[in-house]
Amino acid sequence: MKSSTKYVLWGLLITNLMVAMDTTILNTTGPVVTKDIGGDKYYAWIFSIYTLLSTISIPIFGKLTDRFGRKVVFLWCTAFFTMFSFLCGIAHSMPELIIYRALKGLAAGGVLPATGILLGDLLTVKQRGKFQGHFSLIWGISALLGPLVGAMIVELLNWRWIFFINIPLGVITLLLMIPYKDEAKRVQSPINWASAFYFAIAAFTVLILTMNWEWAVFLLPIAILMAVMFYRTERNTNTPFLPIGILKNYPLLFFNFNTFLFFFALFGLESFIPYFLQKVQGSSVLMSGLILAGISLGWMLSSYLSGKIVIKYKYKKPILLGNLIITLSTIPFFFYTEHTPLLCTFLILMVHGFCYGLIQTTASIGSYELSNECEKGFASSLQSFARNIGTTFSLGYMGALVVKNPFYILYAAGIFAILACLISAALSIKMRSKSF
Repeated sequence: MKSSTKYVLWGLLITNLMVAMDTTILNTTGPVVTKDIGGDKYYAWIFSIYTLLSTISIPIFGKLTDRFGRKVVFLWCTAFFTMFSFLCGIAHSMPELIIYRALKGLAAGGVLPATGILLGDLLTVKQRGKFQGHFSLIWGISALLGPLVGAMIVELLNWRWIFFINIPLGVITLLLMIPYKDEAKRVQSPINWASAFYFAIAAFTVLILTMNWEWAVFLLPIAILMAVMFYRTERNTNTPFLPIGILKNYPLLFFNFNTFLFFFALFGLESFIPYFLQKVQGSSVLMSGLILAGISLGWMLSSYLSGKIVIKYKYKKPILLGNLIITLSTIPFFFYTEHTPLLCTFLILMVHGFCYGLIQTTASIGSYELSNECEKGFASSLQSFARNIGTTFSLGYMGALVVKNPFYILYAAGIFAILACLISAALSIKMRSKSF
């Protein structure tokens, strides 16, 4: 591997780490922020606005990478992410902080698709399996370390350094990306901004609904109207926002739908398992964190094996195998009691981590390899979008269940995983291509 390629990979890794850490780093430090600048009634928005806008902007920036190039989009988004980190650090009120967090979320949504397609440009399939696993693992590690790092920064410095720490990292990334020459073919057709707008508003309102159904009477009509406008605009244009090639590419549709299904079925569980362990089984906070680390360990293991598995078996078999294993691992949930050994939960989460890594890495590689050259950016972005949408929906329904009975989240995870596995297997029957 060339030294210039290594520099670029380090740049991608650092930026993705910043984006991922920003998702959770405020979890333990939010109360400190509100104590300093006030705005308790807006507290939830400093978390949700970042995730919401990063999610809805992913497909839009995926489209931009095809139009203007991977390097251009990645550098601009990294630069804006760094700049808005500085502005977050000097914010003097909660509304001001929320605005800058929103803009950071938009920039973060551009980093994700650009990273996926840059990995595809730089690496072979075998190399990409390994590195794609590493990049996927970043999100699992950040979920565990983000709150801890945030707490340490507040203890040693103050909360503003949670954002200032991104500035040197962002500058380093920009310097590391200098050697990369973007030689990929670019799409010359203009972007349909009307369709992009309708898509973004529809997605935003649907995601808000998963957080608060009390607003359904206002938001649901808006979501439906925007969806109808999006459909009409796409139908009557020669430059659709959603490429026709994507709609006719059955393997790509399968990858994205499968990712959505399993992250919807299970990924929210990983956020509420600590609640179950502490409230039902009486575990300590530290022990809950150690058990949750099983996900990262499993994901790490899959990062070393996924590339080899994809080379040998292509895409369909690894995904269906991951689906089956993760579904079987949920069966013990139906027999859980308050006395179930913690080791059992650790091993199940480790299996989940391995399967998440296998499914997502395989789907990410397949989305790049099986898409047209002029649609690789958008195709890669849909994987991140499907994952984030599935996770958001999962957190929504599990958050409602855990309040009623903590055991319900275990039962729901098992039931939805079984349904997802059956649906995915049924959809895969139609795909007989040798490349799949």
